[in-house]
Amino acid sequence: MKQFAGSPLPGDLVRGFANTLPWAEAVIGLLILLGAATRPALISGALMMVVLTFGASLLQDWNVAGVQLVYAIAYFLLLAFAEHNQWSIDGLVEHYRQ
Repeated sequence: MKQFAGSPLPGDLVRGFANTLPWAEAVIGLLILLGAATRPALISGALMMVVLTFGASLLQDWNVAGVQLVYAIAYFLLLAFAEHNQWSIDGLVEHYRQ
């Protein structure tokens, strides 16, 4: 909250996002780790990185924004190769569906 005090973002919006972020990261990370609902989890994670990068850019914290862009590239690569995801819950469900 202190970091965003001078930004044009409303305090309630920042507080709500800060309270929601750890839970969203935990759920998205668990889904990706297990390979359950992989594509929606990766898309949600990528959108979360867009919001985080926007916030870091708004604060002009370019070191943090750079690190977040590396994570965005990782999400891009995971999404690009999601169809090859066989060792996961999604892969097992698809295997037994056929």
